[in-house]
Amino acid sequence: MNINLLYIQFLTLFRLIYRFKLKGLLIYIQLLGDKGYSEISAFSQQEKIYLRKGTSDIAVFTSIFAFNEFEVNIEVPNSGVILDCGANIGASTIYFANKYPEALIIALEPNQANFELCQKNTHSLKNVICLNAAIWTHSCELYLQNPQDEDWAFRYENKKDLEAVESQKGEKVTAFSVTELIDKYQLKRIDLMKIDIEGGEKELFSGNSLDWIDAVDNFIIELHDDILPGCSSAFYKSLTGFSFKQSISHEKIVININK
Repeated sequence: MNINLLYIQFLTLFRLIYRFKLKGLLIYIQLLGDKGYSEISAFSQQEKIYLRKGTSDIAVFTSIFAFNEFEVNIEVPNSGVILDCGANIGASTIYFANKYPEALIIALEPNQANFELCQKNTHSLKNVICLNAAIWTHSCELYLQNPQDEDWAFRYENKKDLEAVESQKGEKVTAFSVTELIDKYQLKRIDLMKIDIEGGEKELFSGNSLDWIDAVDNFIIELHDDILPGCSSAFYKSLTGFSFKQSISHEKIVININK
């Protein structure tokens, strides 16, 4: 276990104990070790969620279910649509599916291992569609740039990392544009678009055609200028001409566009 993950694990332990006392400690103990899975109750949710031991999964779980990262004031109608871009293991997808049980949720996760766990965690949710895909400015193939990093930090770009390819860890994945998803699923609007794509937002909001933003009512986005400078600039520039309200929930920026 590397030093960065060790720090995350200890920080998560303190957060779980602070928030849930003994139950938090018991959850942490279940996830000790570096192999296999643990089945954890998603607190207020009925579903169980599978987490991989010795990974960043527990930190993802804690952020969403212990610290309510997505507990924001956004209304999604029963016939609404949520795009979960960067769904990881499906924790955010489960949260949205329970909060908005009648909405259609399309969850995109590019990493194969994360996607398989996302599918496992959401298979009982009838309002969820999982795609092993990335979101991008246009349809193309993207390549994993940092296979050595933690499971929640994988970054994809449309260029090959030769070292990763040679080591056979530089997996590639299909990417869709938002417009393609709108057409594919015949979406009239996107009521909520959650974006956590490790710097990919810079490319997404720098595309030649950003007309699709007109179809989005709310964004929950994590901006990664620490990974790729210019993410924030690209995002806010794309909102030029829109009237919106902004709030912050932990590491996420919440944008409510006035229609």
